[in-house]
Amino acid sequence: MSRIMQNFFKEQIEPVYRAGMAHTFLLYLNVKDIMRDEVYGYLPMMEYLLEQLNAMGIESVVGVQGGQIFLPKPNRIASPQRELWKLVAGANERKKINASLTFDDTQTISQDKPNEWMGNRLNDLFYETRDFQLSIGLVINPFEAHDYLLGNIKSWSTDFELRGRGCAIILTTFNASPPEDLSNNSEIRLVRAPYPDYEDRLAFIKHLIARGLQTGSEIAHGSQIERIVTAENFAQLTSGLDLFTIYPLVLWAYGAGKYKWSDAHVSEVFHSLIEEQKQTSIKTKSYGMLEVMETAGYSFAKIGGLDYIKSYLSEVTSAIVKGDTWRVPMGILFLGPSGTGKTVVAKALARESGMTCVQLKNIQTVCAGQNISLVIELISMLAPVMVFIDDIDQPEGVRWGSGRDSAAPIPIELFAFMSNSKLRGKVLWVGATNRPDLLDVGFRKYNVFEEKLVFLMPEKNSREDMLRKMFIQNEIPFDSGLNFANIADDKYTQGYSASELDELIKRSYRLARLNGRDAVSEKDMIEAAEIFIPQYDPRMYEYTSLLAIREVNSKDMLPPTLPATLHQIVYENDQINKDNINKRLQEFSSELKIS
Repeated sequence: MSRIMQNFFKEQIEPVYRAGMAHTFLLYLNVKDIMRDEVYGYLPMMEYLLEQLNAMGIESVVGVQGGQIFLPKPNRIASPQRELWKLVAGANERKKINASLTFDDTQTISQDKPNEWMGNRLNDLFYETRDFQLSIGLVINPFEAHDYLLGNIKSWSTDFELRGRGCAIILTTFNASPPEDLSNNSEIRLVRAPYPDYEDRLAFIKHLIARGLQTGSEIAHGSQIERIVTAENFAQLTSGLDLFTIYPLVLWAYGAGKYKWSDAHVSEVFHSLIEEQKQTSIKTKSYGMLEVMETAGYSFAKIGGLDYIKSYLSEVTSAIVKGDTWRVPMGILFLGPSGTGKTVVAKALARESGMTCVQLKNIQTVCAGQNISLVIELISMLAPVMVFIDDIDQPEGVRWGSGRDSAAPIPIELFAFMSNSKLRGKVLWVGATNRPDLLDVGFRKYNVFEEKLVFLMPEKNSREDMLRKMFIQNEIPFDSGLNFANIADDKYTQGYSASELDELIKRSYRLARLNGRDAVSEKDMIEAAEIFIPQYDPRMYEYTSLLAIREVNSKDMLPPTLPATLHQIVYENDQINKDNINKRLQEFSSELKIS
């Protein structure tokens, strides 16, 4: 049982404090969440930290947040967080908090030079109690009063008299990484407040369900939660969410009984709410570097052609579902010309494996500063997760900058994370590229992509299958007599990519509507095909196809048969001849002026 979120204080702060190694800690990242206290249950982060300082034996604890200094009343016993209830009914409450402080109210910070006022007020708290040898515990976000207060904090962190009498200072920041002006101070210990893992989420959800069912309230009696989802499935579905965000989802499930909906509709709305929360949460937490991809409605069965690819990936999804992790590659690289279905297949793979699917975007930002640590943290939190990197080779596709020379190198930390065998079956990396020759050398060095699947331009039979399924997928009506085999013939659609076939269908539908008909006829398809202009020079498709084939490490990752033009280049005596491939690629580079 992991429970990494609930253990961070006792593992990273308390031992260091008790050993006298530091008395100032900078807590960053997930500092707005709900935390579990052993006595008082689930508390907001500020109350939780104050309680932990109290539990360590610190005599007086103070919190500063949102423009107020929290100085609990003398002889007050800390009360549990009202909305989330005590964890254990009748639990022994701790000793009285702040019995020796003379303050008895919450003091609003002065509006006249507020930063200076706060700094002086807290200085008084530390130093006017010196003669009493009183240990003070302070929890504060110093960046709400940046300039003046930071000077005080640096002074407090190096004051060994404060350390000697047991004072402790916990600084909090919502930043993804600790600010340099404090993180460079050797006397301030950096502590990452982790996001909840599966066990953290499960414990919280079970606690809320148990407490809710015990209340006997009207909302609990109307609860639909047990027939919507199990606690275990709930915890799995909410990967990527913090406890603060999960809480209202549980409340919604409790109140679902007041809606006169079918179980199926309640479940659909519930899952939709979770997906919306997840999309917003991940994008916000990652500053746009990660984006949850919508995979609803995608499946291998709805994808035409690509039988060899779907067959292999079905084995991968089966292994993931069964937990047979050693059958799951660390990463899969999708290779081939643009528009051949790589992104659609990636979404179907995520959907059928049951994994959350996120797209890693804006690589230049990821590689800058300490953002890589944030990305790694979030991806770990989302596990089991599939991470999709589209156009992994192209500067423009991943926003490297204006050109290859300006590209920020991908940090070793990311490659080490991507190739960590302990994450096999938990984090699946899927990259897509039509220019594997431009991939960062680190992907090869660290063998991130163990398997490489080649997507080529569809042949006649595949085009026929794609056309049928695309009509259904797009919900476009067509005449019952439409001869798909005829439209898929080389006469009309030779050299079309999957995306171009999709565009052809949409153009055919527009023609039908212009002629006053609701359904697409074969004549519409032929007319649209006759005026259609493919996006790329056929030589470019052949060039990117050869680049893909050159990378493959197993014949199973190729289609059973290649187009004649490719077959005569690729194969010699039924073996792949990479010398021939390289020779033709050099010729293409000269013809197409590709550098």
